Amino acid sequence: MFLVGDFARLITGEIVACGSSTRFLSHTTSEPYPGHITVPRVSICLLSYNQAEFLRDSIESVVAQTFTDWELIVVDNGSTDESEEILNSYEGRSEIRVILHEKNDAPTKRLNEAIAASSGEFISVLYSDDFYLPDKLRLQVEAFDKLPSDYGVVYSPGERLDVDTGERWIDATLTAEGPIFDNLLTEFSARRPINPISPLIRRECFERHPFYEDIFVEGELIFFRIAMTHQFHFIPQPTVVMRDHPHNRGRAVKRNVETLLIFLDKLESERDFPESSRGSFRIMRGDVYRFGMWWGIRTVNDPAWAREMLIKAVKFDKRQVLHPKIILGLGLSMLSASQLRRLNQLAAMIRPSRGHSNHVEH
Repeated sequence: MFLVGDFARLITGEIVACGSSTRFLSHTTSEPYPGHITVPRVSICLLSYNQAEFLRDSIESVVAQTFTDWELIVVDNGSTDESEEILNSYEGRSEIRVILHEKNDAPTKRLNEAIAASSGEFISVLYSDDFYLPDKLRLQVEAFDKLPSDYGVVYSPGERLDVDTGERWIDATLTAEGPIFDNLLTEFSARRPINPISPLIRRECFERHPFYEDIFVEGELIFFRIAMTHQFHFIPQPTVVMRDHPHNRGRAVKRNVETLLIFLDKLESERDFPESSRGSFRIMRGDVYRFGMWWGIRTVNDPAWAREMLIKAVKFDKRQVLHPKIILGLGLSMLSASQLRRLNQLAAMIRPSRGHSNHVEH
């Protein structure tokens, strides 16, 4: 159970001050869903932080869903831009509830808050710079209605939108169905993850696997944990769009790798971790260290950290020593940070721009 502030007052829909850091905007009734209102089947949990330019589009993509039995829980994580003004404009909409925070905190904690405040049979996550396509919820609820109860997730591909160029393409994604834990491990190095906002998820999955609040961001890694106990179903039609913009490109690479490694430590210690998957898990972990090594060279310009990642990659999977990037990385990691920076600047000047073969026309 997750308790944040006084959720009793959130549920009754009052506009209140909770301590000094939280306010709730909601419908003003004596019950969250009075007798004449049916509890919604789907709860959308939207996390927002300083993305006012995209926030209304995100909310309106929920309002425009062809499936209408939903509620929207918006948690603003201490925005300092015009986000609160936008959210205030939805006050009085009984299907939209807003939790405003004065201070920024871990997204994992804020998502647990939103889930605790929601009531739907199914939960879908959304971020304020992204948006849903109109049929997302309809397609996924219809799929769930035909699936056995041990299916916990229905997911689909997502599109990516480059805000600067307007280019739009379909991201590579996992397509596995059924018990997919081993698929998540083996496909990791191919960079075919589950899109973090495309899935519709049974509430019981989050009751068993709440987000780790001691990890700043868990994102799509949560699906590794859910896949240990539930089956997955794939729909091939894209249902969401994630924006690629300057504020979310290549940020905190080193911290992200280190967070991923902390997550893997916690994942392996889970009681539900399948013993038969430990070999694949070690190989995946070696891949993570190799990625860290390469990013340490190409993005962070930190040769000492890159060497540390290289050594650990080989330790976890001896076959890594034959990988071309490990061989090249060994030499490059011997350069000084300034030499590495100059080399990367030169590479950026001569490197051709990458196109996307899975371009989407609209």
